[in-house]
Amino acid sequence: MKKFVAMLSAAALCLSLLAGCGGGAGSAPGTPSTPAGSTGGQASGEKIPIRFMYWNKEESMQALIDLINEKLPNVDFQFEFVDTTSFATVYKTQMNAGEGPDILAVEYVPTEVQAGWVLDITDQPFMQNYQESVLNELAVDGRSYVIPGPSWFGGYFYNKGMFEEHGWTIPKTYDEWLELCDKIAAEGVKPLANPIKNPNYLMHYAMSYVTGEFLRQPEGMSWDKDYAAGKVKMAESWGPYLDKWAEVVEKGYVTAEDLGMDYDQALDEFATGKAAMFDSGPWDVDAIYGKNPDIKIDMMPYVGNKGDTGWLFGGPGIRFGVNSKLGESGNEEKLAAALSVLELISSPEGQKAYWENNQGGSSYVKGVEFEMPAEYDGCKEVFAAGHIYAPWSQWNAGVYDEFGKQLQGFVAGDTTLEEVMQATDAKNEEVMSKLG
Repeated sequence: MKKFVAMLSAAALCLSLLAGCGGGAGSAPGTPSTPAGSTGGQASGEKIPIRFMYWNKEESMQALIDLINEKLPNVDFQFEFVDTTSFATVYKTQMNAGEGPDILAVEYVPTEVQAGWVLDITDQPFMQNYQESVLNELAVDGRSYVIPGPSWFGGYFYNKGMFEEHGWTIPKTYDEWLELCDKIAAEGVKPLANPIKNPNYLMHYAMSYVTGEFLRQPEGMSWDKDYAAGKVKMAESWGPYLDKWAEVVEKGYVTAEDLGMDYDQALDEFATGKAAMFDSGPWDVDAIYGKNPDIKIDMMPYVGNKGDTGWLFGGPGIRFGVNSKLGESGNEEKLAAALSVLELISSPEGQKAYWENNQGGSSYVKGVEFEMPAEYDGCKEVFAAGHIYAPWSQWNAGVYDEFGKQLQGFVAGDTTLEEVMQATDAKNEEVMSKLG
Protein backbone atom coordinates (compact mmCIF):
# COMPACT_ATOMS: atom_id res chain seq x y z
CA MET A 1 0.00 0.00 0.00
CA LYS A 2 1.47 3.27 -1.03
CA LYS A 3 1.34 6.51 0.90
CA PHE A 4 1.59 9.90 -0.77
CA VAL A 5 1.70 13.46 0.48
CA ALA A 6 0.94 16.87 -0.94
CA MET A 7 -0.53 19.36 1.51
CA LEU A 8 -4.15 20.34 1.33
CA SER A 9 -6.02 22.07 4.12
CA ALA A 10 -9.58 21.36 4.98
CA ALA A 11 -10.46 24.83 3.81
CA ALA A 12 -9.47 23.93 0.27
CA LEU A 13 -12.50 21.70 0.08
CA CYS A 14 -14.98 24.30 1.28
CA LEU A 15 -17.84 23.02 -0.83
CA SER A 16 -20.25 25.31 -2.59
CA LEU A 17 -23.10 23.13 -1.45
CA LEU A 18 -22.67 24.05 2.17
CA ALA A 19 -25.22 26.82 2.26
CA GLY A 20 -26.66 27.48 5.69
CA CYS A 21 -30.15 26.34 6.46
CA GLY A 22 -30.19 27.23 10.13
CA GLY A 23 -29.93 25.15 13.26
CA GLY A 24 -32.38 24.87 16.06
CA ALA A 25 -32.19 24.73 19.80
CA GLY A 26 -34.05 22.67 22.33
CA SER A 27 -35.15 19.06 22.30
CA ALA A 28 -37.27 17.17 19.84
CA PRO A 29 -39.33 14.02 20.23
CA GLY A 30 -37.13 10.95 20.04
CA THR A 31 -34.01 12.75 21.23
CA PRO A 32 -31.91 10.23 23.19
CA SER A 33 -31.01 11.20 26.73
CA THR A 34 -28.32 8.53 27.12
CA PRO A 35 -24.96 10.26 27.20
CA ALA A 36 -22.41 9.19 24.59
CA GLY A 37 -19.65 7.14 26.13
CA SER A 38 -21.99 5.52 28.68
CA THR A 39 -21.75 2.23 26.84
CA GLY A 40 -23.19 -0.20 29.37
CA GLY A 41 -22.66 -3.93 29.21
CA GLN A 42 -19.31 -3.68 30.95
CA ALA A 43 -20.57 -4.91 34.28
CA SER A 44 -21.47 -8.29 32.80
CA GLY A 45 -18.42 -8.33 30.56
CA GLU A 46 -20.55 -9.12 27.53
CA LYS A 47 -19.96 -7.40 24.23
CA ILE A 48 -22.84 -5.48 22.75
CA PRO A 49 -23.41 -6.28 19.06
CA ILE A 50 -23.66 -3.19 16.87
CA ARG A 51 -24.42 -3.95 13.24
CA PHE A 52 -23.44 -1.62 10.38
CA MET A 53 -24.23 -2.06 6.69
CA TYR A 54 -22.34 -0.20 3.95
CA TRP A 55 -22.08 -0.13 0.15
CA ASN A 56 -18.26 0.09 0.21
CA LYS A 57 -16.21 -2.97 1.02
CA GLU A 58 -14.81 -3.56 4.50
CA GLU A 59 -11.33 -2.59 3.29
CA SER A 60 -12.53 1.00 2.95
CA MET A 61 -13.10 1.17 6.71
CA GLN A 62 -10.56 -1.29 8.05
CA ALA A 63 -8.49 1.21 10.07
CA LEU A 64 -11.65 2.64 11.62
CA ILE A 65 -12.96 -0.83 12.43
CA ASP A 66 -9.64 -1.66 14.08
CA LEU A 67 -9.85 1.54 16.13
CA ILE A 68 -13.40 0.75 17.27
CA ASN A 69 -12.31 -2.74 18.33
CA GLU A 70 -9.36 -1.25 20.24
CA LYS A 71 -11.07 1.67 21.94
CA LEU A 72 -14.50 0.14 22.54
CA PRO A 73 -13.84 -3.39 23.81
CA ASN A 74 -17.43 -3.75 24.98
CA VAL A 75 -18.72 -3.27 21.40
CA ASP A 76 -18.95 -6.12 18.92
CA PHE A 77 -18.86 -4.04 15.71
CA GLN A 78 -20.35 -6.12 12.90
CA PHE A 79 -19.64 -4.86 9.37
CA GLU A 80 -21.88 -5.99 6.52
CA PHE A 81 -21.04 -5.18 2.88
CA VAL A 82 -23.91 -4.88 0.38
CA ASP A 83 -23.09 -3.85 -3.19
CA THR A 84 -24.50 -0.56 -4.47
CA THR A 85 -26.66 -2.35 -7.02
CA SER A 86 -28.75 -3.94 -4.26
CA PHE A 87 -28.02 -1.80 -1.21
CA ALA A 88 -31.11 0.42 -1.47
CA THR A 89 -33.44 -2.57 -1.79
CA VAL A 90 -31.85 -4.57 1.04
CA TYR A 91 -31.64 -1.55 3.31
CA LYS A 92 -35.24 -0.44 2.73
CA THR A 93 -36.56 -3.96 3.20
CA GLN A 94 -34.73 -4.39 6.51
CA MET A 95 -35.72 -0.97 7.83
CA ASN A 96 -39.38 -1.42 6.95
CA ALA A 97 -39.30 -4.80 8.71
CA GLY A 98 -37.75 -3.28 11.83
CA GLU A 99 -34.61 -5.37 11.30
CA GLY A 100 -32.22 -2.73 10.01
CA PRO A 101 -28.65 -2.07 11.17
CA ASP A 102 -28.00 -0.35 14.48
CA ILE A 103 -25.78 2.31 12.90
CA LEU A 104 -27.10 3.51 9.56
CA ALA A 105 -25.33 4.62 6.41
CA VAL A 106 -27.80 7.37 5.54
CA GLU A 107 -28.01 8.52 1.91
CA TYR A 108 -31.21 10.57 1.83
CA VAL A 109 -31.40 12.34 5.16
CA PRO A 110 -34.80 14.11 4.83
CA THR A 111 -36.50 11.02 3.38
CA GLU A 112 -35.15 8.66 6.02
CA VAL A 113 -35.94 11.07 8.83
CA GLN A 114 -39.51 11.42 7.58
CA ALA A 115 -39.77 7.63 7.46
CA GLY A 116 -38.89 7.60 11.16
CA TRP A 117 -35.76 5.51 10.70
CA VAL A 118 -33.11 7.82 12.15
CA LEU A 119 -32.74 9.02 15.73
CA ASP A 120 -32.35 12.70 16.62
CA ILE A 121 -28.80 13.22 17.93
CA THR A 122 -28.78 17.02 18.01
CA ASP A 123 -27.98 17.25 21.70
CA GLN A 124 -25.17 14.71 21.80
CA PRO A 125 -21.96 16.46 22.97
CA PHE A 126 -19.89 15.11 20.06
CA MET A 127 -22.04 17.09 17.59
CA GLN A 128 -20.18 20.19 18.78
CA ASN A 129 -17.02 18.77 17.19
CA TYR A 130 -18.34 19.48 13.68
CA GLN A 131 -18.26 22.61 11.58
CA GLU A 132 -21.58 24.40 11.83
CA SER A 133 -21.87 24.76 8.05
CA VAL A 134 -22.01 21.01 7.43
CA LEU A 135 -24.45 20.44 10.29
CA ASN A 136 -26.70 23.08 8.76
CA GLU A 137 -26.45 21.42 5.37
CA LEU A 138 -27.47 18.03 6.75
CA ALA A 139 -30.09 19.29 9.23
CA VAL A 140 -33.80 18.56 8.90
CA ASP A 141 -36.02 21.27 10.36
CA GLY A 142 -33.04 22.53 12.33
CA ARG A 143 -32.33 19.16 13.95
CA SER A 144 -29.35 16.82 13.45
CA TYR A 145 -29.80 13.13 12.75
CA VAL A 146 -26.43 12.19 11.23
CA ILE A 147 -22.73 12.88 11.45
CA PRO A 148 -20.72 13.30 8.24
CA GLY A 149 -17.68 11.24 7.49
CA PRO A 150 -14.77 13.04 5.80
CA SER A 151 -15.72 14.55 2.48
CA TRP A 152 -15.62 12.38 -0.60
CA PHE A 153 -14.92 13.30 -4.18
CA GLY A 154 -14.58 11.53 -7.49
CA GLY A 155 -13.49 12.26 -11.02
CA TYR A 156 -11.64 10.48 -13.80
CA PHE A 157 -8.49 8.66 -12.78
CA TYR A 158 -6.15 8.48 -15.76
CA ASN A 159 -3.05 6.43 -16.49
CA LYS A 160 -0.41 9.14 -16.15
CA GLY A 161 2.38 7.04 -17.58
CA MET A 162 0.32 6.21 -20.66
CA PHE A 163 -0.62 9.87 -21.13
CA GLU A 164 3.03 10.95 -20.89
CA GLU A 165 4.12 8.25 -23.34
CA HIS A 166 1.59 9.30 -25.98
CA GLY A 167 1.64 13.04 -25.34
CA TRP A 168 -2.05 13.17 -24.48
CA THR A 169 -3.06 16.40 -22.72
CA ILE A 170 -5.75 17.01 -20.13
CA PRO A 171 -8.90 18.48 -21.71
CA LYS A 172 -10.45 21.75 -20.60
CA THR A 173 -13.79 21.22 -22.39
CA TYR A 174 -16.09 18.31 -23.15
CA ASP A 175 -15.36 18.61 -26.86
CA GLU A 176 -11.67 18.35 -26.06
CA TRP A 177 -12.41 15.31 -23.89
CA LEU A 178 -14.19 13.62 -26.80
CA GLU A 179 -11.18 14.44 -29.02
CA LEU A 180 -8.95 12.86 -26.36
CA CYS A 181 -11.07 9.71 -26.50
CA ASP A 182 -10.60 9.69 -30.29
CA LYS A 183 -6.81 9.85 -29.89
CA ILE A 184 -6.78 7.11 -27.25
CA ALA A 185 -8.95 4.80 -29.34
CA ALA A 186 -6.71 5.41 -32.38
CA GLU A 187 -3.83 3.90 -30.37
CA GLY A 188 -5.81 0.71 -29.75
CA VAL A 189 -6.59 1.55 -26.12
CA LYS A 190 -10.08 1.71 -24.62
CA PRO A 191 -10.67 5.33 -23.56
CA LEU A 192 -12.83 4.58 -20.53
CA ALA A 193 -13.39 1.55 -18.32
CA ASN A 194 -17.19 1.36 -18.08
CA PRO A 195 -18.70 -0.67 -15.21
CA ILE A 196 -22.18 0.39 -16.27
CA LYS A 197 -23.76 -2.84 -15.15
CA ASN A 198 -24.15 -0.56 -12.13
CA PRO A 199 -26.48 2.22 -13.36
CA ASN A 200 -24.89 4.73 -10.99
CA TYR A 201 -21.86 5.00 -13.23
CA LEU A 202 -24.00 6.00 -16.20
CA MET A 203 -25.72 8.56 -14.04
CA HIS A 204 -22.29 9.98 -13.14
CA TYR A 205 -21.22 10.14 -16.77
CA ALA A 206 -24.30 12.04 -17.87
CA MET A 207 -24.49 14.32 -14.87
CA SER A 208 -20.80 15.21 -15.09
CA TYR A 209 -21.41 17.16 -18.27
CA VAL A 210 -24.74 18.57 -17.08
CA THR A 211 -23.10 19.77 -13.84
CA GLY A 212 -20.26 21.63 -15.52
CA GLU A 213 -22.43 23.02 -18.28
CA PHE A 214 -25.69 23.86 -16.47
CA LEU A 215 -26.25 22.90 -12.84
CA ARG A 216 -23.40 24.96 -11.36
CA GLN A 217 -23.91 27.90 -13.65
CA PRO A 218 -26.05 30.86 -12.49
CA GLU A 219 -29.09 29.64 -14.40
CA GLY A 220 -28.93 26.22 -12.81
CA MET A 221 -27.75 26.89 -9.26
CA SER A 222 -31.09 26.12 -7.61
CA TRP A 223 -32.26 23.44 -10.03
CA ASP A 224 -31.50 20.45 -7.83
CA LYS A 225 -33.46 21.78 -4.85
CA ASP A 226 -36.27 22.98 -7.11
CA TYR A 227 -36.42 19.50 -8.62
CA ALA A 228 -36.75 17.87 -5.22
CA ALA A 229 -39.62 20.27 -4.52
CA GLY A 230 -41.34 19.52 -7.84
CA LYS A 231 -40.90 23.04 -9.18
CA VAL A 232 -39.00 22.02 -12.35
CA LYS A 233 -38.85 18.99 -14.63
CA MET A 234 -35.83 17.31 -16.17
CA ALA A 235 -37.62 16.91 -19.50
CA GLU A 236 -38.13 20.68 -19.70
CA SER A 237 -34.51 21.71 -19.11
CA TRP A 238 -31.96 18.92 -19.56
CA GLY A 239 -32.54 17.99 -23.20
CA PRO A 240 -29.71 19.98 -24.85
CA TYR A 241 -27.20 18.90 -22.21
CA LEU A 242 -28.00 15.20 -22.39
CA ASP A 243 -27.97 15.36 -26.19
CA LYS A 244 -24.43 16.71 -26.05
CA TRP A 245 -23.31 14.15 -23.45
CA ALA A 246 -24.72 11.37 -25.63
CA GLU A 247 -22.00 11.94 -28.21
CA VAL A 248 -19.84 9.63 -26.10
CA VAL A 249 -22.39 6.89 -26.80
CA GLU A 250 -22.70 7.82 -30.49
CA LYS A 251 -18.92 7.58 -30.85
CA GLY A 252 -18.92 4.11 -29.31
CA TYR A 253 -16.92 4.91 -26.17
CA VAL A 254 -19.85 3.80 -24.00
CA THR A 255 -21.61 0.79 -25.52
CA ALA A 256 -24.37 -1.73 -24.91
CA GLU A 257 -21.64 -4.34 -24.43
CA ASP A 258 -20.43 -2.37 -21.40
CA LEU A 259 -23.80 -3.00 -19.72
CA GLY A 260 -22.44 -6.42 -18.74
CA MET A 261 -19.26 -5.02 -17.17
CA ASP A 262 -19.10 -4.89 -13.39
CA TYR A 263 -16.90 -2.82 -11.09
CA ASP A 264 -14.14 -5.42 -10.63
CA GLN A 265 -13.80 -5.96 -14.38
CA ALA A 266 -13.56 -2.22 -15.04
CA LEU A 267 -11.02 -1.67 -12.29
CA ASP A 268 -8.91 -4.49 -13.75
CA GLU A 269 -9.11 -2.95 -17.24
CA PHE A 270 -7.81 0.35 -15.94
CA ALA A 271 -5.14 -1.04 -13.63
CA THR A 272 -3.70 -3.29 -16.35
CA GLY A 273 -3.58 -0.58 -19.03
CA LYS A 274 -6.43 -1.83 -21.20
CA ALA A 275 -8.35 1.40 -20.50
CA ALA A 276 -6.85 4.87 -20.10
CA MET A 277 -9.44 6.39 -17.74
CA PHE A 278 -11.69 5.20 -14.92
CA ASP A 279 -14.49 7.07 -13.13
CA SER A 280 -13.63 6.60 -9.47
CA GLY A 281 -12.25 8.15 -6.27
CA PRO A 282 -9.92 7.63 -3.30
CA TRP A 283 -11.66 4.42 -2.22
CA ASP A 284 -10.17 2.59 -5.24
CA VAL A 285 -6.53 3.70 -5.04
CA ASP A 286 -5.29 0.78 -2.96
CA ALA A 287 -7.14 -1.71 -5.19
CA ILE A 288 -5.59 -0.17 -8.33
CA TYR A 289 -2.08 -0.42 -6.90
CA GLY A 290 -2.84 -3.90 -5.67
CA LYS A 291 -3.37 -5.00 -9.27
CA ASN A 292 -0.50 -2.95 -10.69
CA PRO A 293 2.02 -1.52 -8.19
CA ASP A 294 3.94 0.23 -11.00
CA ILE A 295 1.07 2.23 -12.45
CA LYS A 296 1.17 6.04 -12.22
CA ILE A 297 -2.21 7.69 -11.81
CA ASP A 298 -3.64 11.16 -11.49
CA MET A 299 -7.17 12.57 -11.58
CA MET A 300 -8.84 14.92 -14.04
CA PRO A 301 -12.12 16.72 -13.34
CA TYR A 302 -15.38 16.48 -15.24
CA VAL A 303 -15.78 19.26 -17.77
CA GLY A 304 -18.52 21.00 -19.70
CA ASN A 305 -17.81 23.38 -22.55
CA LYS A 306 -17.43 26.49 -20.36
CA GLY A 307 -13.64 26.08 -20.27
CA ASP A 308 -13.42 26.63 -16.50
CA THR A 309 -11.51 24.52 -13.98
CA GLY A 310 -14.04 21.71 -14.18
CA TRP A 311 -15.85 19.92 -11.38
CA LEU A 312 -15.59 16.88 -9.16
CA PHE A 313 -18.54 15.10 -7.64
CA GLY A 314 -18.41 15.13 -3.86
CA GLY A 315 -19.57 16.51 -0.57
CA PRO A 316 -20.09 15.27 2.96
CA GLY A 317 -19.13 11.61 2.87
CA ILE A 318 -20.98 8.72 4.38
CA ARG A 319 -23.55 9.95 6.91
CA PHE A 320 -23.66 7.88 10.09
CA GLY A 321 -26.92 7.77 11.98
CA VAL A 322 -28.51 5.67 14.73
CA ASN A 323 -31.50 3.42 14.09
CA SER A 324 -34.50 4.99 15.82
CA LYS A 325 -35.41 1.54 17.25
CA LEU A 326 -32.51 1.96 19.68
CA GLY A 327 -34.36 4.87 21.28
CA GLU A 328 -37.16 2.58 22.42
CA SER A 329 -37.43 1.32 26.01
CA GLY A 330 -35.29 -1.72 26.69
CA ASN A 331 -32.55 -0.75 24.22
CA GLU A 332 -30.60 1.57 26.52
CA GLU A 333 -27.36 -0.41 26.48
CA LYS A 334 -27.45 -0.84 22.71
CA LEU A 335 -28.17 2.87 22.23
CA ALA A 336 -25.26 3.86 24.45
CA ALA A 337 -22.94 1.51 22.55
CA ALA A 338 -24.03 2.93 19.18
CA LEU A 339 -23.55 6.49 20.41
CA SER A 340 -20.09 5.60 21.68
CA VAL A 341 -19.17 4.50 18.14
CA LEU A 342 -20.40 7.82 16.71
CA GLU A 343 -18.50 9.66 19.43
CA LEU A 344 -15.28 7.86 18.48
CA ILE A 345 -15.81 8.57 14.77
CA SER A 346 -16.31 12.25 15.67
CA SER A 347 -12.90 12.51 17.33
CA PRO A 348 -9.67 13.50 15.52
CA GLU A 349 -8.44 9.94 16.02
CA GLY A 350 -11.59 8.49 14.47
CA GLN A 351 -11.49 10.87 11.52
CA LYS A 352 -7.89 9.99 10.72
CA ALA A 353 -8.64 6.27 11.00
CA TYR A 354 -11.50 6.56 8.51
CA TRP A 355 -9.33 8.62 6.17
CA GLU A 356 -6.53 6.04 6.32
CA ASN A 357 -8.34 3.83 3.80
CA ASN A 358 -9.96 6.71 1.89
CA GLN A 359 -7.10 9.15 1.37
CA GLY A 360 -8.42 12.26 -0.32
CA GLY A 361 -10.94 14.81 0.89
CA SER A 362 -11.19 16.76 4.10
CA SER A 363 -12.63 16.38 7.57
CA TYR A 364 -15.58 18.37 8.90
CA VAL A 365 -14.34 17.97 12.46
CA LYS A 366 -12.92 21.25 13.73
CA GLY A 367 -9.14 21.41 13.68
CA VAL A 368 -8.59 18.18 11.72
CA GLU A 369 -6.56 18.45 8.52
CA PHE A 370 -5.24 15.80 6.17
CA GLU A 371 -2.38 15.61 3.69
CA MET A 372 -3.65 15.16 0.15
CA PRO A 373 -2.07 12.32 -1.85
CA ALA A 374 -0.19 13.09 -5.05
CA GLU A 375 -2.77 11.16 -7.11
CA TYR A 376 -4.94 14.30 -7.11
CA ASP A 377 -2.37 16.86 -8.25
CA GLY A 378 -4.35 17.30 -11.45
CA CYS A 379 -7.29 18.69 -9.48
CA LYS A 380 -5.53 21.31 -7.36
CA GLU A 381 -7.31 24.16 -9.17
CA VAL A 382 -10.64 22.40 -8.69
CA PHE A 383 -10.06 22.10 -4.94
CA ALA A 384 -8.96 25.72 -4.72
CA ALA A 385 -12.08 26.89 -6.56
CA GLY A 386 -14.38 24.75 -4.41
CA HIS A 387 -15.79 23.07 -7.52
CA ILE A 388 -16.97 19.95 -5.71
CA TYR A 389 -20.64 19.15 -5.81
CA ALA A 390 -23.07 16.23 -5.93
CA PRO A 391 -26.44 17.58 -7.07
CA TRP A 392 -28.32 14.34 -6.53
CA SER A 393 -27.73 14.73 -2.79
CA GLN A 394 -30.68 17.13 -2.89
CA TRP A 395 -32.92 14.80 -4.88
CA ASN A 396 -35.69 12.64 -3.50
CA ALA A 397 -34.81 9.05 -2.63
CA GLY A 398 -34.97 6.63 -5.55
CA VAL A 399 -34.86 9.25 -8.32
CA TYR A 400 -31.08 9.04 -8.62
CA ASP A 401 -31.29 5.26 -9.19
CA GLU A 402 -34.16 5.61 -11.64
CA PHE A 403 -32.18 8.06 -13.76
CA GLY A 404 -29.28 5.62 -14.00
CA LYS A 405 -31.53 2.67 -14.88
CA GLN A 406 -33.26 4.68 -17.59
CA LEU A 407 -29.89 5.66 -19.05
CA GLN A 408 -29.04 1.95 -19.25
CA GLY A 409 -32.07 1.57 -21.49
CA PHE A 410 -30.82 4.41 -23.68
CA VAL A 411 -27.36 2.86 -24.06
CA ALA A 412 -29.01 -0.47 -24.90
CA GLY A 413 -31.01 1.27 -27.62
CA ASP A 414 -34.34 0.52 -25.98
CA THR A 415 -35.39 4.08 -25.18
CA THR A 416 -34.76 7.70 -26.14
CA LEU A 417 -33.26 10.45 -23.99
CA GLU A 418 -36.66 12.15 -23.98
CA GLU A 419 -38.20 8.99 -22.54
CA VAL A 420 -35.34 8.77 -20.02
CA MET A 421 -36.15 12.24 -18.72
CA GLN A 422 -39.89 11.65 -18.69
CA ALA A 423 -39.53 8.42 -16.72
CA THR A 424 -37.20 10.10 -14.21
CA ASP A 425 -39.68 12.95 -13.78
CA ALA A 426 -42.47 10.42 -13.23
CA LYS A 427 -40.42 8.72 -10.52
CA ASN A 428 -39.82 12.06 -8.83
CA GLU A 429 -43.55 12.81 -8.85
CA GLU A 430 -44.31 9.35 -7.47
CA VAL A 431 -41.89 9.84 -4.55
CA MET A 432 -43.22 13.32 -3.80
CA SER A 433 -46.80 12.04 -3.72
CA LYS A 434 -45.82 9.41 -1.14
CA LEU A 435 -44.02 12.02 0.92
CA GLY A 436 -47.12 14.20 0.89
